[in-house]
Amino acid sequence: MRIVLAVALLASPASAIIVAGANGGPGNANNTTGAQLDAALGQAFPFYDNVIRYSDSSGIYLGYDSGTNDIWVLSAKHVTATTAGSSLTIQGQTYIQQGAQIGISQSDLKLIRYHHETTDLVPSLAAVPLASTAPTISTEVVMIGWGLQREEAAATGPMDNDSITVAEGNGMGYTWGDGGRFLRWGTNHVDTAPQVYENPSDMDAIQDNVYWFSDFDMPGTSEWTSSNEGSLTLYDSGSGAFFEDGGEWLLGGVAWSVSTIGTSAFTDPSDEQGSFYTDVASFASDLNDEIGVVLVPEPGVTWLLLLGGILVGRRRR
Repeated sequence: MRIVLAVALLASPASAIIVAGANGGPGNANNTTGAQLDAALGQAFPFYDNVIRYSDSSGIYLGYDSGTNDIWVLSAKHVTATTAGSSLTIQGQTYIQQGAQIGISQSDLKLIRYHHETTDLVPSLAAVPLASTAPTISTEVVMIGWGLQREEAAATGPMDNDSITVAEGNGMGYTWGDGGRFLRWGTNHVDTAPQVYENPSDMDAIQDNVYWFSDFDMPGTSEWTSSNEGSLTLYDSGSGAFFEDGGEWLLGGVAWSVSTIGTSAFTDPSDEQGSFYTDVASFASDLNDEIGVVLVPEPGVTWLLLLGGILVGRRRR
């Protein structure tokens, strides 16, 4: 497989998941809600809102420590760093970063710990279990991320091979848009077993990243899986890819890179173009060691609000 990594590993950070075909395109409201994802899967997906905006890209809310009410966020190490005292918004509440971000070995993963700005409030979101084994080839994954829109190039229709002139010649697909950032989901399949990046020219903190790849195919081609087929794009870095194993949804990957940047995510369906995810299973032990406790989901009743929104109590499940 020929691999061409994105410039700066999407530190021109990764975008709202591109969806090929009729469900994609600029301004399209398809694939933008958890209810739409539930309908496509035929079951409730538990972690749609756990993918959050972090720094200038994306992150994943993992859960909280019941002993301290600190919450933990996972993202990509190459995403612009945040520092102690910086703030993060989840469900309209402000959380303050506790200490420096924590890099995970020589992977493109980092953990960030937060606490509510004034109370012990925690998000009313499920805790995300980390995969202990990588998703196998052909496993379907749900990709969710925040970012900029991608716009069809010289669009004549969502199923057409739209053409655009780029520096390298003529291509087909989507160009970077500026229509604002939003949460979008797509699906795809794992195309490779986990492999080590091992780029000797990259003498930095992520030279030994372990990743797997998900191809992005042109609508109508033999490998195009569904109307929801997706790929990473600008500002999706640090977002998640989830897969189901034994009836349980697990976090299998954290968005690392895309195979083309500035032109299209599928200029030629004969090329291997698409999304690179850091393999969570390869670093799950390190992640759990750094967190140090088993993270728990939302409390059964986080806050009881009575008469004019006065706080009167809270209870944990």
